[in-house]
Amino acid sequence: MKSEVDKGNAKPSNYGLLVDRVMLNIGKQQVYGTQVDYNMETGQAFPRDLKDRAEVNKRRKSIGLEPIEEYLNGMSEMHFEMNKEGYLKKGIREPKLYKVE
Repeated sequence: MKSEVDKGNAKPSNYGLLVDRVMLNIGKQQVYGTQVDYNMETGQAFPRDLKDRAEVNKRRKSIGLEPIEEYLNGMSEMHFEMNKEGYLKKGIREPKLYKVE
């Protein structure tokens, strides 16, 4: 897919999603932080097994993705809405979100 991205025939962000899925499925760390899990006590999304977290936003920007904090907040909000009844039963009224600078 990388060659198609380079030719302009595929979106770089879609390439990033694919890379992360493949890396995790072969037992390696993801590069862009697109694959997440959720803390079921807070509703907060977090990246699964992420390589070099300090540099992830540089890598994300290079393929047209928003900062990871924004992405994780969006994923947290979506997951919370999909599972709202269960969270409300636990007394959780909203997901815990990351600070966005």
